[in-house]
Amino acid sequence: RVMEVGVGAGNILQQVSALQRTGVDLSEFLLEKAKRRLGPDAVLILGNAERLTHYVQPKSFDRIFCSEVLEHVQYPGKVLSEMAACLKDDGIAVVSVPNERMINTLKTILKSFPAKSCGISPPLFCLQIRISLLKLSSKNRSFSTLTKMTDLRF
Repeated sequence: RVMEVGVGAGNILQQVSALQRTGVDLSEFLLEKAKRRLGPDAVLILGNAERLTHYVQPKSFDRIFCSEVLEHVQYPGKVLSEMAACLKDDGIAVVSVPNERMINTLKTILKSFPAKSCGISPPLFCLQIRISLLKLSSKNRSFSTLTKMTDLRF
């Protein structure tokens, strides 16, 4: 199961092969576009990324994508926390943000997460930054740079 937070018109989710694809967005207009692009099998939810667990069952997703969304929300830490709650224990979240200041803010937020309360084991929040990827280790709370998407073992 894969979820995209801030699915927009479904451009990224369309590229993902999964048994179940779920998209969440605040825009009814964009969700209509996503529905046309993704077809009837995709689950599309009109909702706020800061309240994901109100719409989907916790610990139910293998992968969560969130691209160019966190810089638009009031509480990015809350969105990350909700994403972590929706991930299975071995799930992976990939997050991209467009600017260095936001990246540093997110690093600070992620480093403050207690590993057990996030439900992340093994580690697995990833920040996609420009062309490199960073993986947060919940064991030693450090980032390692990944050189290609296959390093995420999708």
